[in-house]
Amino acid sequence: MKKIRSLALFALALLALFAIGCGSSDSSDSSAEALSKADYIAQGNAICKAGNDELAAAAKEIGSNPSKDQIIAYGNDTLIPNLEDQAASLRALGTPEGDEDTVNAIYDALDKGIAAVKADPAVLVATDDPFSEANDLAAAYGLSGCAG
Repeated sequence: MKKIRSLALFALALLALFAIGCGSSDSSDSSAEALSKADYIAQGNAICKAGNDELAAAAKEIGSNPSKDQIIAYGNDTLIPNLEDQAASLRALGTPEGDEDTVNAIYDALDKGIAAVKADPAVLVATDDPFSEANDLAAAYGLSGCAG
């Protein structure tokens, strides 16, 4: 259960960071002011906290010693949709000016993790975390609430 919770929080954090980095940079309203990095991080962390709380509640429902099948179902039915929703919310925030490359690197790493879980949900029970790179990048950027 600890591993599932850690993976879920980590994945959620990564997805949130990824979503933030992929914010719309081609907005048709050029007069709209981009969020400051501090505002982006504050709002991003709030999005991640809400998603992480949902993931933790879902993980709690499957118990402290889930089977491999339960972990895979959790990944497919709960973790991935939740992370995708968080990413969409984060992207909607936009990207702080000048941080596009950094945020896009977070998104790329998150996409890679999501793709790995979609391709083989059993990676959630492996020793390697498919979201470790995204989490590390998110934490370094300041999205501590998103970096499980």
